[in-house]
Amino acid sequence: MRNADFPGLFGPMRFSILGVVLLLLGCDAISEVPKSEGPPSSMTEVQWGASLFQSWGCLACHTVDGRKTVADSLAKRWGLEQELTTGKKVLFDDAYFRRSISAPQSQTVKNNQGFMPKYDLTEDELVALAAFVKSIK
Repeated sequence: MRNADFPGLFGPMRFSILGVVLLLLGCDAISEVPKSEGPPSSMTEVQWGASLFQSWGCLACHTVDGRKTVADSLAKRWGLEQELTTGKKVLFDDAYFRRSISAPQSQTVKNNQGFMPKYDLTEDELVALAAFVKSIK
């Protein structure tokens, strides 16, 4: 299987084309991320969130540099209004972020594909991931 290179948070990131295809098909196995035991003592909340973001493969669809790929970039999104496919406008805040993780099909952003799988994260993981997304400039 051929792999593709993408810039990662900690250097180039490699993922297989098969992985992207499974993600786009909404494969439930993709949404089963490994459970963590909480943040390592050597990391800040933002660093741990960045580590989770990369290790769970979020970069397969979401960039952090402003480029749109499969889904919108998460750069500079926090606090901005998002237009959904329903025409409703919502603020990219904690409530929106949590719904996007736990029930992504309930609020697909306009012009996105709507392939985001549902994730079942711990509260600590959600907080760290949100801290990282908030920090993306």
